[in-house]
Amino acid sequence: MKTLSFMLCLTVVCAVALSGCRKKPKENTEASKPKSSVSLSELGRDAMDKAAEGSDKAVEAVAKVLDIAQQFQADQSSSLPEISARAKEMAAENLRKMAEKYRDVIAANQQKLKELTEKFIAIPVLEKNSPEADTLKATIDQIYQGLDPLKQRFEVYYNALKEKAGNLKGLEL
Repeated sequence: MKTLSFMLCLTVVCAVALSGCRKKPKENTEASKPKSSVSLSELGRDAMDKAAEGSDKAVEAVAKVLDIAQQFQADQSSSLPEISARAKEMAAENLRKMAEKYRDVIAANQQKLKELTEKFIAIPVLEKNSPEADTLKATIDQIYQGLDPLKQRFEVYYNALKEKAGNLKGLEL
């Protein structure tokens, strides 16, 4: 949930920043007219139009992030054949985003697994059968078992993207 909130905030910030980054206007556009020939109402209307355009882009960006997040959540309860069928219908851009999402979750779980394993290894031999060690082992097993389904789902999106000749750069696990 924190990841979803973070991604939403990051997307909104990026969309707002990108809406402010525009090309310089051409010399024969209304914006380059001498100030005396442009009325105040035209400037106000132009500013309002640009603000509305920027907010529309932000709303679209947020919707895309929410769509990917919702799709990711739906995948967790879907079977691989269902995911494969949906992946075949998706655009290459969305396939890449889903593969990136899975790659990021897998990387985070692998990092967490590494940290917990190191913590378990650091436990003295006499304390390996303690309740704390047992809890740590159970957590490690749970994360480890959760990696295989994530990798399988990643491969579905990765292979579908490969079939559509999409950009695979940086998607390696």
